[in-house]
Amino acid sequence: MKKLSVSLLGLAAFSPVLAFAATTSLYGIMGFISDVVRWGGPLLGAIAILYFIWQVIRYTIAGDEEEKKDAKTKVVWAVVGIFVIFSIWGLVNILQNTFAGQGTVQNVILPTIPL
Repeated sequence: MKKLSVSLLGLAAFSPVLAFAATTSLYGIMGFISDVVRWGGPLLGAIAILYFIWQVIRYTIAGDEEEKKDAKTKVVWAVVGIFVIFSIWGLVNILQNTFAGQGTVQNVILPTIPL
């Protein structure tokens, strides 16, 4: 376990993408963060849904009450996790669309003074 954590730390420390060495400006860093959010939200959501399904299956095949209680608790926490992941993902999308624009405003015609 210790070797795995040391190797992952070394990989993260020397990877140019994770160390922001490949980006030269603030826009590059913001683009990287945007890509992480764009791919991280759905990926975490998919993992949470798979975990939820696994716990429901565990609950249905559990033999004694202790296993059922444990699986039931994990199902509840999986639902809470799914809600939190997708609500944060939605909030980030709302903030991006509000402040970054994302091409929502096109062909703005400024008012002129009639002559």
